[in-house]
Amino acid sequence: MRSSTHTLSRSLPVALAALALTAAQASAQTTFSIDAKGPTFLAPSCGFGAPIFPDDILGVRHPSANPAPGVLPAPRVVIPAGPGGLGLAPLGTFYDVAALSYAADGPATPAMPRGSVWFSLRRESTALPTPFPPSAATELAIAEGAADLFIDVGLLPGPLPPALGGNTLAVDANGVPSPGILGNPSLGLIEPHGVCVPGFDPGDNLDALDIAVGLEQDCNGNGVPDRCEFTQGTYCPTGTTSNGCNPSISGAGVPSASLSCAYQIDVSNVDGQRAGILFYGVNGPIAAPWACGGSMLCVKAPTQRTGGQTSGGTLNNCDGTLTLDFNNYMATHPLAVGQPLFAGENFYFQGWFRDSPCGKATTHLSDALRFSLAP
Repeated sequence: MRSSTHTLSRSLPVALAALALTAAQASAQTTFSIDAKGPTFLAPSCGFGAPIFPDDILGVRHPSANPAPGVLPAPRVVIPAGPGGLGLAPLGTFYDVAALSYAADGPATPAMPRGSVWFSLRRESTALPTPFPPSAATELAIAEGAADLFIDVGLLPGPLPPALGGNTLAVDANGVPSPGILGNPSLGLIEPHGVCVPGFDPGDNLDALDIAVGLEQDCNGNGVPDRCEFTQGTYCPTGTTSNGCNPSISGAGVPSASLSCAYQIDVSNVDGQRAGILFYGVNGPIAAPWACGGSMLCVKAPTQRTGGQTSGGTLNNCDGTLTLDFNNYMATHPLAVGQPLFAGENFYFQGWFRDSPCGKATTHLSDALRFSLAP
């Protein structure tokens, strides 16, 4: 899938026009991929800082969730290449994604209106205006157009006028403004400067592009993708109950200090028809033996117990569940541990339920969930 010619991608003209004219809109998001030859390959992305691969679908890391003027940080991974994303080859085998579409494209014909086609150039291209199409003009009169994003003349999104009836720069790779003009919106990539020298290319190359609506959740409406505002993960072993069950805790949604985003905590695979609770703390994790089957206490005191509940399910089966609506609990318990909430605050949750045959403790604990709060 490596691109050996100009890479071209098409999307709805309305979405493209919206991005070109009002880059602050967070609804129409620019996504793209890079190749494995540039410095952004293996650079840390936002959120957990996972390395960026040429098969990942990327987006800019900016408060508007869209390209904006100025030098931006490294992009974020919008859709990972592997399981849960594109489902491509295992780590270490790269397809180098060079085309991208969200099934909203029109036909690639000469009848397509001007301003509806965005494209990038190979690093070997000069990106200098020519008297015949396709020509491409960058922000500088040198060959540094790799990883830049161009648009066919029609919308005039960039600060430059059309160059000899050709195409003009719309989004700059590195966002560095040229002398005397405003900077174009940036992708947060690194571009080479000057004509490519064989064997030495310090810049990125843009391989794929599309613009789509609703790729990222922004439930608190602050313009920052939710995935870049909080972290979560499990820790501690779950152990095995006397009935052979392995309870597992998870969180779904976005935990936020403003309680503007839904967030639910579930403990699944619990023994059926058992009394239980979810409890939590904010002072960090621990790992202390609890009961038979390898169960561990994983939340440091002081802890807060939430309301008692029954796991449901079927007696002697592993189909029980403990659940908690985090927002509802915090909204109705203003004096609970962790209040008042603030962005970045860490919570540590664990499930507890009855397991009478399990030694002196007569109870069992799930594994633990740690998460931080978005604004």
